Amino acid sequence: MTKQFLLLLTLSAIQTGLSQDKNAGMPLMGKTYLSVGAGSSIPMSDFALTDINNPSAGFAKSGLNVEISAASLISKTMGFVLMYRNQNNPLDQGSLISQTTTKYPNITWGASVTNWKTNAFMAGYYSSYPLSAARKVFLDLKFLIGGVKIASPSITLTGTQNNFSVTETQASSSAFAFAFCVGAGLKFDISHMLFLLLHVDYLQATPSYTDVPITGTTGQASSATFTQKVSTLNLNIGLGVKLD
Repeated sequence: MTKQFLLLLTLSAIQTGLSQDKNAGMPLMGKTYLSVGAGSSIPMSDFALTDINNPSAGFAKSGLNVEISAASLISKTMGFVLMYRNQNNPLDQGSLISQTTTKYPNITWGASVTNWKTNAFMAGYYSSYPLSAARKVFLDLKFLIGGVKIASPSITLTGTQNNFSVTETQASSSAFAFAFCVGAGLKFDISHMLFLLLHVDYLQATPSYTDVPITGTTGQASSATFTQKVSTLNLNIGLGVKLD
């Protein structure tokens, strides 16, 4: 949490400095916009861990995220933003097999997995500051909160020894959680109506999964209950249209 607090302080300092700029009082061209973007979703912290002995490890790999945002300024530089994001982070199948083989070296292991899937609906603070005298380049800052629905991956492990195989599957499960997102980006006007958007943000949520079914070839059924910290650094490029 300390890292997130320091990031918020940094963004606050940037905002304070820019608000004193002589251009800050000037009206902005296009106070309301709609944008679509996509880019890389990079797992961080526990979400990226690949340690089979650590229950917090998410075994997540970098994936793709797609988002739709709408923002509007209600003063010269400050306003609000709405965002929907879908992101997919593959499970690191190779690391899972390697870790399982290390733990049980006398068995030949195989795996079949699906992705971590996140759908986020968020709203929050937005500000935009001109960086050039021609007012063609802007620095955008945002801080959002909201809800996410995160589906855990389905994991099937197959162990083979002496021509005898056993398979065990943990089903995919979905959970809802509170999330926050903080970020910054650059906006470049490319025409009277269109602009290019480059931005980076950090998103974090901690969903809890209860009674996730586990089945195997032996016919015995069980379940798993766990909590997973999901945190990603998202690097996106997008195209937007000014609505006013």
